[in-house]
Amino acid sequence: MGGIGKTTLASVVFQRCSYSHFDGYCFLEDIPEETDNIYHMRRRILFELLKDTNLLCTDSPGVGSRFIQDRIRHKKVFIVLDNLTGRRSKLQELFEGYQFANGSRIIVTSRDKQLLRTMAHAIYELKGLDHRDALQLFCFHAFGPNSLATGYEALMESVAHYAKGNPLALKVLGSSLKSKSIKEWESALEKLKTDADPDILKVLRISFDGLGDKRIKDIFLDMACFFTGGMVREDVESILNRNEHSDATNEIGVLIDKSLLIDRTKVTKHLMPAYFPREKQFDLAMHGLLRQMGRQIVCDENKDATNRSRLWNTKDVCRVLERNTGTSTIEGILLNLRGLKRDVNVSRTAFSKMHNLRVLKIMHSDVRYYDKLNHNLDIKKWHEHIYLPDGLEFFISDEIRYFHWDSYPLKYLPYLSPDNLVEFIMRESQLEQLWNEAQPTELVKLKKINLSFSEHLIQIPNLSRAINLQEIRLQYCIRLVHIPPFFRNLNKLQSLDTTECNNLEDGIEHLPINLRYLRMGGTAIKSLPVSIWELKYLEELYLYGCPNLRKIPEISNHMECLVKIALVRTEIEELPESIEHLTELKVLILNRWHKTKFLPNSLCKLLHLQLLVLAECSSLKELPPLLHGLEYLIIEKCERLKSIAELPSSLRFLHANNCRSLETISSPGSPPKPPFRHNGCSYWLMNCLKLDKDTRNNVIADRARLLSLSGQDDGGYYHYIMYPGDEIPERFSCQTDGGNSINIHLPPNWFKLPLRFAFCVVFYEFYNHVGIHDLHIEYEFNFKTNTSKSDDRLYKYCDTSDCCFCEPTDSDHVYIFSKTLSHSKLSKVFGPNWSSICCNLTEASLRVSFRDCTDRSAHYKKVRVGFSSVMLNMGLRN
Repeated sequence: MGGIGKTTLASVVFQRCSYSHFDGYCFLEDIPEETDNIYHMRRRILFELLKDTNLLCTDSPGVGSRFIQDRIRHKKVFIVLDNLTGRRSKLQELFEGYQFANGSRIIVTSRDKQLLRTMAHAIYELKGLDHRDALQLFCFHAFGPNSLATGYEALMESVAHYAKGNPLALKVLGSSLKSKSIKEWESALEKLKTDADPDILKVLRISFDGLGDKRIKDIFLDMACFFTGGMVREDVESILNRNEHSDATNEIGVLIDKSLLIDRTKVTKHLMPAYFPREKQFDLAMHGLLRQMGRQIVCDENKDATNRSRLWNTKDVCRVLERNTGTSTIEGILLNLRGLKRDVNVSRTAFSKMHNLRVLKIMHSDVRYYDKLNHNLDIKKWHEHIYLPDGLEFFISDEIRYFHWDSYPLKYLPYLSPDNLVEFIMRESQLEQLWNEAQPTELVKLKKINLSFSEHLIQIPNLSRAINLQEIRLQYCIRLVHIPPFFRNLNKLQSLDTTECNNLEDGIEHLPINLRYLRMGGTAIKSLPVSIWELKYLEELYLYGCPNLRKIPEISNHMECLVKIALVRTEIEELPESIEHLTELKVLILNRWHKTKFLPNSLCKLLHLQLLVLAECSSLKELPPLLHGLEYLIIEKCERLKSIAELPSSLRFLHANNCRSLETISSPGSPPKPPFRHNGCSYWLMNCLKLDKDTRNNVIADRARLLSLSGQDDGGYYHYIMYPGDEIPERFSCQTDGGNSINIHLPPNWFKLPLRFAFCVVFYEFYNHVGIHDLHIEYEFNFKTNTSKSDDRLYKYCDTSDCCFCEPTDSDHVYIFSKTLSHSKLSKVFGPNWSSICCNLTEASLRVSFRDCTDRSAHYKKVRVGFSSVMLNMGLRN
């Protein structure tokens, strides 16, 4: 049953257990529009477990992929799949071919017991709250946490009895009766008595009826019928403001207060690293049970779907569009194209009677276009088609506010009233021209236009009168050649995306001064005009894959808002010294600048820079002094780079693999200092074979030592370091000459502080075998007591370095891994009485092993181990 508390209970268990008891964890809600998209959901799960962004860019993680399986089979994971829907075999298909470490747990919540029976070890049917807990939850929402309910006791008993322990019903009813008089309560409860059906949807209907204001009811029904999944409040408010007298902001606020909508900003924190593109976050949601209730209300309007205000059922919509049975009653239509089972031939006059149509959504899932942007899927196989064999007459409605028609099949669009249009979306259309360019259309209310993937569109439509336009998306409109002059008059435009418009080569000088986000990757532009630096509010500039771009003009103005620049695969030879004027820049990505030999010293004046990416800059010979606030430095495959200056104390990630000319790092600098905003550090210098002896054995090794000493004691901090060499650092004082395990003497009270340990491995050519593509390191602690020899292997803790080496190595390499065995992990090993058990532990053994993707173990010639009460130092030589 919906609203019974499945999600709430699963969330509490996840919050209490996931972070301290498992190596990987994820909480995912099923997406109704993607019910049968097993590949997409599997990709989401694997990304959350492995935190590998490459998984988001793959076609689909293959069933039982050996590479992925090798990375997860040693992870003890906790997965919650919430509100799972779809075919009965969905769970089995989702995890087919994958195994996790012993102790892993998967919790699935669903309204479909048949779906769970295919794989579940046990099915628990969640019961409602008992009477006492039900009263407590109801009172909290009806009166607040500290208010008295004097005089309402009998009425509260009646409510609790009627709700029969359904938490959502109690919450909604409590919110709807809040601040109401006893008389109003009695009236509401009397209304409940007249409805003999105990179905919980009718309990929720009481809350809907209590809204009173028809405008608020209409907004609720619109959101229940048309806006599935997550919603952006700002966008919804713009669309649902019917006229200048309505206030959707206030009305949505009422729905939140009445618990008919969920305000995600109050329950979810969006933690996004600084280097990810900024996107609006979904901040509104509706519980599925409430959505059902809203749709049932619409169904109750009339037995004949053509006389209902809103249509969303695929069969109903197709019947109306094919048979031309639409009426003026219809205010909105939602047709998800993934729901089509056959081709649909829309009547020429299908919309001619819909005088009051406000919302039209004939749409694909957004995932379809995400995948197309990443060249992941042959999306033509995803759906049947909508056809207009006889063309289409004009849209008669003057009320249309939201027009969305993906894969529109005609070259033109008939007349569409622009008076109230707020959002206009026609992705992947066959349009060549949108409307008559001689008469610019009045689009006073238009805020967003999206014509992405319309490959036949020959010019950007005249939007000169769209004075409130905020966002334009034209991705993959490959026949566009320039940005028209009228753009400079779009004073409220904030975002322009022309990604992969590969014939677009000029018109940047026409951009409006208030623009904040500009993405022009894959275009044919040859240079940036000086006027680009006059966009004083610009925050993000993305120019990926512009092969004709050869020059960046001098920066004449201080750009106080610009925080991210990505210039990838260009022909630019140098950055201007005036880059110092980008005073707030946090992210600078300059991948594949093959002609750039030096970077300006003025880079060190960018005091806010956190991420610097210079991967595959094959001509780069030298780096300027690194900034003291820099956290990420990625310089992989900079084959001519010879030196790096002092590593700043803030640097957490240095990725310099295959910098084959790199000789020196002048100084290790000081390590990152707590409090830490992140939980790890990594320094990768694989195949940097020219590194001098001092850099290898002193600078890098000293950095590793300092990182270990600076780690947090809560178990969340770790670091990886890898560099060419064959010497184990001196700090690994106790070393053995053979074998892959060692016995360790544990000093008294060793467990009082979390056990921070590190081990070091020297290996050579693990990748010279056919078919070996990755390698990971496993380690195992076996604790022994001083009471009985039979307990020698009673307590075991196993883990993996969780780091795969996916490139061949040309010589000996040193790998250092450091982590903390926290009190929570000791509790997991020894149980709730771990402290008393650890008092009797005097010895432990540590075993290290290697495995490749074929599950073969590596063999060792020599092992050396050292130990102290605050750190375990292990040296291992293959």
